[in-house]
Amino acid sequence: MTDRGAARRRRFTVDSLFTDSRPQAVGVRDLVEAKEIQLERIRSDPSQPRQTFDEEKLEELAASIRLEGVLQPIVVRYEAGRDIYIIVQGERRWRASRMAGLTSIPAMVRDVPIERRLIQQLMENIVRDDLNALDRASALRALKVQLR
Repeated sequence: MTDRGAARRRRFTVDSLFTDSRPQAVGVRDLVEAKEIQLERIRSDPSQPRQTFDEEKLEELAASIRLEGVLQPIVVRYEAGRDIYIIVQGERRWRASRMAGLTSIPAMVRDVPIERRLIQQLMENIVRDDLNALDRASALRALKVQLR
């Protein structure tokens, strides 16, 4: 029997659907390795909830970065048309790294859908260094509009 369709059917098995049989923790996404990205290739996200930055706290973070380096990579998305990276999470670390005199920063490149970006940014800002009341209200209003 030389029917090509029959040959394809014979090669396909249910087991081929489960090519990776390694155990995985529930909720673990594909792990993305951080890579060093030049600071000049990174831009802030203009729709980021945090619009004001406490210079004194940034200086404290910059001093910490000078001593210990950046302990947690920032998260960026790649904008191919402009060949730059846009910050999704970690603008304070990015700003403080520039203040500390670094030329690159560890970053994880992720393709974060627009409808998830604001939620992630808002959650990170509330958890890390609370947004001021004006930035929080503005971000919540933007989130409300986005979720309609």
